[in-house]
Amino acid sequence: MSEKSTDNWLVHDHRRFEETVKQCELAAGAEDWKAAVQLFNSVIDDLKLHIQMEDEVIYPFFKQEVADPDDDIGDLMYEHDNLERLLNDLAKVIKNRNFDHFETSLEPLYEAMVEHNAHEEEVLKRMGDEPLLTNRDKIVQQLESIKPGVSRNWEF
Repeated sequence: MSEKSTDNWLVHDHRRFEETVKQCELAAGAEDWKAAVQLFNSVIDDLKLHIQMEDEVIYPFFKQEVADPDDDIGDLMYEHDNLERLLNDLAKVIKNRNFDHFETSLEPLYEAMVEHNAHEEEVLKRMGDEPLLTNRDKIVQQLESIKPGVSRNWEF
């Protein structure tokens, strides 16, 4: 991770999550539930770590170092909570292996994910790369010290 710029890391992860969700839908549509579950589980694992890194390191850093008068960071954290809820709901649905119900449940997750990603990229771009670059080594060290799933309360 340390060799990537912050911008590239965020955008790369966001696009990868969106693509994996699309692939999960295609697998479920083809009734390849083994692949759909595997893809869904990979989204969950990767997204949990991504959200944890942002909630525990990136967002607190910006709240401390950059003015946020509109509480955009608070809004982004709320969006993370919504994504968690949608993922928890979809985790229950995928167990039933009913494509119509799965697809209906997947759509709000995908839309929320795309909207959150665009919002987050806009907010962090507006706040600027300079504070991140200035404190890069400290931030990377904090990110690398995160133990996946330790502090978040995910149900699945």
